[in-house]
Amino acid sequence: MNHLQALLGVILFMTTPAGAAEYPKAFLSNGQVWIQTAASEPPLQATHDADGSFKSDPVVSPSGKLIMYGLRESQGSGRLAPLSIVFIDSSAKEIRRFREVPTQKLGGVCGYGHVEWIGDARIGVRCEYNPSGEDYLVLNAVSGKVEKEFTGLYFSWSPDYETLAHIGWIIHFATPASQNYCVLFNDKPVYTPGCSNEVRPTTAQKKPSQPLQSKRGVANGGSIPAAQKLPDHYENIHEISYPLVWSKDGRNLAFVEMIYDFDWGLDEKGEETREFGNQRSFLAIISTERVAVGYPLTGPVGNAEIEWLSDSRLRLRNSDKSVDRVFDLVADPPKPIP
Repeated sequence: MNHLQALLGVILFMTTPAGAAEYPKAFLSNGQVWIQTAASEPPLQATHDADGSFKSDPVVSPSGKLIMYGLRESQGSGRLAPLSIVFIDSSAKEIRRFREVPTQKLGGVCGYGHVEWIGDARIGVRCEYNPSGEDYLVLNAVSGKVEKEFTGLYFSWSPDYETLAHIGWIIHFATPASQNYCVLFNDKPVYTPGCSNEVRPTTAQKKPSQPLQSKRGVANGGSIPAAQKLPDHYENIHEISYPLVWSKDGRNLAFVEMIYDFDWGLDEKGEETREFGNQRSFLAIISTERVAVGYPLTGPVGNAEIEWLSDSRLRLRNSDKSVDRVFDLVADPPKPIP
């Protein structure tokens, strides 16, 4: 085996989807799709598209019969066509192609997107929209018909493909009061129940006797000094980190989150004031069968890696391995998150 084949073997091992047949395997290299049909066979270049096109990572169907990838073809001058979905077999023969993916909730058609198999009969398309939300579409794998559509982030299917967990869309570039994360199962809020991305203040706002001055100047163009506004106090804002990870039996979902309070007001000069407090971090475990529980953490965990070792044990690590803990739900049961 030469150096290239050895390197490709590592890539293939890392990108083979769970539940898929061991071979064929598919991967991207230099912007093209490659296929390897057996350990004893060298990889085959399956596509030869012109430079400038975009492809998502190819994925093999659970049966191993088809390989699927997203494609945005170059239209010249840096322009790309809308996302199409291409299906090929292990010999690189094109079987079918969906020319576009309509997005009813966000309007128009999908631009940049990533694809995955939901069993052999359906596919999922995650259409990138902006940092605040993505459109996730469930398509019939043969007809391309859109069967379901969801909006949010961090989409994660349960092992039986019956429940799609995700967080609702978030208003980025706003105050934390409009960035409260909610977890939904099939579009139904489950954490916290009835959750909204906006948190209402728990203290009343003081009405100023003079026009308020912001960082951009005095309100209404006047020069009257602004009155001080008492801070609005927002409690228990949830910030959930990617990924959302299902237990092997599909009964529990784990993730890392931080909960904090936020005060937002204006000082005597009319300048905006922000203060964060009461910050708590948890490894959270939620289910439709009971209230949310979790384990307190000493602080935020960046780039969290969560692995269920069994249905009652899970491991939490981060990318630099400064955090590496195993939690046992039986020996040390998690407690309700305050």
